[in-house]
Amino acid sequence: MSKVKKKIILISNSSWYFYNFRRKLINDLSKNYLVTLIVPDLKYEKYLLNKNINIQKISHNLDSRINFIEPFIVVYSLFKIVLSISPNLIISYTAKANLYTSIVSRILKIKFITNITGLGNLFLNNNFITNILFNIYLFLIKKSSLTIVQNQSDYEFFKKKNFVSISLIESSGIKILNKINQKKIYSKTNNYSFLMIARMIKEKGILEYIEAAKIINENFPNITFNLIGDCYDKNIINKVNFYHKNKYINYIGHMDNASSQIINHDCIVLPSYREGSSRVLLEACNYSKPIIASDVPGCNNIAINNFNAILCEPKNIKSLVNSINKFINLDPSVIIAMGKNGRDLLEKKFDQEKINKYTKMEIHQLIYA
Repeated sequence: MSKVKKKIILISNSSWYFYNFRRKLINDLSKNYLVTLIVPDLKYEKYLLNKNINIQKISHNLDSRINFIEPFIVVYSLFKIVLSISPNLIISYTAKANLYTSIVSRILKIKFITNITGLGNLFLNNNFITNILFNIYLFLIKKSSLTIVQNQSDYEFFKKKNFVSISLIESSGIKILNKINQKKIYSKTNNYSFLMIARMIKEKGILEYIEAAKIINENFPNITFNLIGDCYDKNIINKVNFYHKNKYINYIGHMDNASSQIINHDCIVLPSYREGSSRVLLEACNYSKPIIASDVPGCNNIAINNFNAILCEPKNIKSLVNSINKFINLDPSVIIAMGKNGRDLLEKKFDQEKINKYTKMEIHQLIYA
């Protein structure tokens, strides 16, 4: 008689998130468990399904916006799905998925893992209302069977908040590309090209990047600053479009496979205010590209100053400009060495196979505890 497989639910704010960050882990889990993905859209459904993977659509978006009625709708919808499946474990990713999963899991007394992929806007926007919401969030997820964080700073934060079961797993990892001939991925020219890939939100350092590009272009008009990412903020997109129109930057917009553009650039820039563990910076290391990034958690665990990166202060245009100028004046041999250092760091710490192996072990131990 064949052994009955345990059941796992994974929930996030989009099918794209699972496709882009967790596809390999999901496929690995489906070899030993019956897996259900719960998402608010089915855009990437065909890339995720197999005989042991089911996808169910929840009745409401799980983006950063919220309204009074949404929690009741989402919790009710999620409750019905979870009750019908009766899983042995629920794993949630992204803030709102964590929030609603914690409520349903506690009601139904089901083990659940909370993944903190970054503390987000509630942590960064330090005002009375966001402090209240952030503390409510912490209270609800505190009963997680396991909380997984992606950088040492977040680990220390949750320790201080008396979270009992915490695991530090630095990022979802990345599939290591085959070795690429260094001459193909970098050649010294007089026309450096910089690239930023990010969602068009203030906290990613978008405004600092485009302003720094304008300042640099006044002295180095042949240097290019490219920008890739979706934008839902009207004020930011208006500024980005203005800088694009005046040729300070080149705004490319959305790309499904934006990381494929990294190979065509000399340096990857991310002046973010805070990250979980930046995927874009991992992609930069994968292509042996040097980095300019903010000296903040989630960036500085990947971008090591004067090793594979030049770090700048967050929210500081002058500091970012200084870092770009420093890069421009580097000897080409130093730039190549920085790219190699990043690749070596990636292979040592962020190999997807190694990270998934450890993650699966944590899941297995929790299910059978």
